[in-house]
Amino acid sequence: MNGEKAEAAEVGAGQVEAVLAAEWQRVLKTTDTEPDADFFRLGGNSMDAVELMTAVEERLGITFPLETLFMEGTFGALVRACSELGATA
Repeated sequence: MNGEKAEAAEVGAGQVEAVLAAEWQRVLKTTDTEPDADFFRLGGNSMDAVELMTAVEERLGITFPLETLFMEGTFGALVRACSELGATA
């Protein structure tokens, strides 16, 4: 998609997970995208959270579930929340 926003109808679960994994890895400088990988335990902070949120929103055209990141913090929880948002966008 060359960094363009996805059309709402095009945002599928696989695309959400792929984009989230790429941005998670870039922001945290890690390859750990296991479902229980924790954003904050991997060194993420609030500025990193904003960077992740902005990148995912731009690439997928969804509102990033920032509350999920701060409350649950795991890659798996974010994939689920973002997938639900993509499905209802």
